[in-house]
Amino acid sequence: MAATRPVHQTNAPVLLFAGSTMKLHLTGEQTGGAFCLLESVMPPGHCTPVHVHDDEEEAFLVLEGQLDVTIGAETITVRAGESALAPRGIPHQLRNTTGHPVRGIVIATPAGFDAFVQAAGVPASDAAMPPVSPERLATLAAEFGIRIPA
Repeated sequence: MAATRPVHQTNAPVLLFAGSTMKLHLTGEQTGGAFCLLESVMPPGHCTPVHVHDDEEEAFLVLEGQLDVTIGAETITVRAGESALAPRGIPHQLRNTTGHPVRGIVIATPAGFDAFVQAAGVPASDAAMPPVSPERLATLAAEFGIRIPA
């Protein structure tokens, strides 16, 4: 179901999520489930686990820095102003191998990834709260159609 009214996001929530910071600019609730739009900041050395989205395509646009992205068996370096697409069902991993933060946009279609980030994230204003354990992250991921192979 498509969004039925304009959305102007002025105070998007910011969450600490699996070692990165995620700002939820547009959620599935706001887009009628069509897509979600998030801004991510990955610190130097950050690496996501290899994971597979069964339900959505995931696109990345690097705004600042560079990101090594492995999709299937291919690894590419995505620099500022460049983008990459991880199709649903294909294992992928993101790595910041530089000494600088990487800032980018994540779009997932249809929406759903945003709900996972909300379930597994911690409000950035509550940085003292311990992060979700890797085991809990994998359990939550499975609830949202995301597999994290052992």
